[in-house]
Amino acid sequence: MAGLPKGLTRGVLLGGMAAVLWRVLAHRDSRVAIGGLVLKRVGGIPFLGSRVQAVVQEPLITGVCRAVAEDLVAEARSGELLELNSAPGFLTVEMGQRARDLQITALDPSPHGVQITEAKVHAAGLGRQIKVAMGDAMDIPYPDESFDFAVSLGALHRWPAPGVVLGEILRVLRPGGKAWIYDWRREMPEEGWEMVREAIPPLGRPLFEAAVMAPWKAAYPESLIRDLAGKSPFGGAEIKVLPVDIAGMVVPAIIRIALRK
Repeated sequence: MAGLPKGLTRGVLLGGMAAVLWRVLAHRDSRVAIGGLVLKRVGGIPFLGSRVQAVVQEPLITGVCRAVAEDLVAEARSGELLELNSAPGFLTVEMGQRARDLQITALDPSPHGVQITEAKVHAAGLGRQIKVAMGDAMDIPYPDESFDFAVSLGALHRWPAPGVVLGEILRVLRPGGKAWIYDWRREMPEEGWEMVREAIPPLGRPLFEAAVMAPWKAAYPESLIRDLAGKSPFGGAEIKVLPVDIAGMVVPAIIRIALRK
């Protein structure tokens, strides 16, 4: 842009950058990908990041955690339960409040994840019922046959080797023990998500795209889940759809994988 006045050159450059940014943000898939990446980066900031991430996610996934907790405690009302990737503790507290005879160990791989889960647990007055510990689902730090039940929510598509995790879950379950793996349902129609998005105030829609639609896009299809379960030491699974409340709308957004030892 030689020969143009300095101010005009800057204006042209800024205008071009704004046009490119507008075109990117106008495309839903781009917004979802960018929002998910930003939320993931924020969550990686020690201590502060997990708290910011929790504040962003809580209004959107509270209904999901309630539905999952109600589904689980219909069978697991007492005994010892291991929750994997527990941060930020929403599901942990929901389970503890619904089944007071259920002793819960909430395991998370990051120290700030443990901190924020502990804060949630103690704020709910469940410190005697729920133990929070640091540990990786790929190498669960407990002896064989330590738990009656195991559960995870939204972690399946984030585990680097799901088959290894399923083997670890089987190892720490007692004979007859049961595990539930809940994750976003990849087969949830995009039109359904659009209805949910429209029910959210405009200022909250970018958070919805980052906290809900980004992990939905990353989730495994049911065919791959069935393949993973079939190849796991469990040798099979009961798979069904769990309707959940998001922004006041009940949608078939969660897939539930039940495994028995």
